[in-house]
Amino acid sequence: MESEPLIILDAGTGLFGTHVTLEDVNAAIKEHMEIVNELTLDSKMEVIGDGNGFSSKVILISCVWSLPSEELPQKIVLKIVSFAHSKGAIKKSKTEDEKKMAEHYETAILRIHNQEVNFYEVLKTGDSQRLLAPKVYFCQRFSDSNRIKGFIGMEYVERTEVRHSFENCTSEEIQPILKAIAGVQALSLLVSNEELEKIKTGSLYKEIMVAMIVREGTKGILGHLEGKYPGKFTERIGRLESYESNILNYEKAFKLNKHLVFNRNPGPKIPVTITTLELKRFQSPVDFSYYADFLPAGRSHDLVSVMYSQSITNMTTVQNCDMTHV
Repeated sequence: MESEPLIILDAGTGLFGTHVTLEDVNAAIKEHMEIVNELTLDSKMEVIGDGNGFSSKVILISCVWSLPSEELPQKIVLKIVSFAHSKGAIKKSKTEDEKKMAEHYETAILRIHNQEVNFYEVLKTGDSQRLLAPKVYFCQRFSDSNRIKGFIGMEYVERTEVRHSFENCTSEEIQPILKAIAGVQALSLLVSNEELEKIKTGSLYKEIMVAMIVREGTKGILGHLEGKYPGKFTERIGRLESYESNILNYEKAFKLNKHLVFNRNPGPKIPVTITTLELKRFQSPVDFSYYADFLPAGRSHDLVSVMYSQSITNMTTVQNCDMTHV
């Protein structure tokens, strides 16, 4: 009897329980960095960022190269797609809707990773310092013949700190992030259509979420919460269930940013125009209502202004664009 082929949801025998081996990493290094050098077994590896995400193993590699070189990075962050911890939950799917959700789960993982790789490739055409984007040294996509080994090897940035969404931030702390996002939006208006085709997915996130978070799946999530914390969230869960039709109204949910952020009547025309262009190009507008949760009343509009002012500055600086007709 033939065993079922491994999938990304299975535990692997490679690095830290993934399917990726050091040999896979070295093959990608040689292909993308165009060198004969490779990492040796003496390279130290440690998992970093545990608890800050659930879709990957993030490994810090202290590099020991087969041929010592000062030109090669001494540290590399290796991000390996890994969902082995989700396999148990998927196997417990019983209803037809839950099984349908599970069917889309693996495909969603593969597509999202490939989209991330494509996005980094487009970012390479811009100024990495302006965009606050790490260098990507090498990567491996998923394909029809490779459905278990996806990874990205990127620059290790010293003195960085992970800030969770529930931690309060001042407007001053958020502004560099907005400037970086503005740089990405400016880049989306400047790169060629050929480059944009690499990341053109229509509504990938929406498509995946609609397929996965079906009605029974949503009830299952709420039921799990109630089971884990009996009585603590009963009232709130009841209220959420009463909103079910709106929660599962994805057409409305994915357009909320248009109504929550911008006042379309008063104010300057340029920000609205830039947003329209951005929607046509990247199709992934920033929802500033998220940032507004961390700011004093009235400050979110200030941050929007900062971002779009910087976006215009980026465009005019990079290409001396004539913005008078925007």
